[in-house]
Amino acid sequence: MSQDEPLLSVTQVADRAGLTLSRVRYYERAGLLPAPQCAGRQRRYGASVLDRLRLIGEAQEAGLSLTEIHELTALRCLTADGRVRR
Repeated sequence: MSQDEPLLSVTQVADRAGLTLSRVRYYERAGLLPAPQCAGRQRRYGASVLDRLRLIGEAQEAGLSLTEIHELTALRCLTADGRVRR
């Protein structure tokens, strides 16, 4: 998450992704979303989490299991030289 990236509440993320709050929280618990920043007691996500949710949805539509999606999202976090992208 870049410093310039706007932070979104879990409600904003769910609304923009067309998901329920419980679905976003489920993906977070399943380890499919990066840990959110916390502002007080509120989760704050970078806008890039919307791309991750789109990928998760497309992968589920293609029939991938949550384990396979987790592996796929882990691969997307690697740079060309094998380092973890932050």
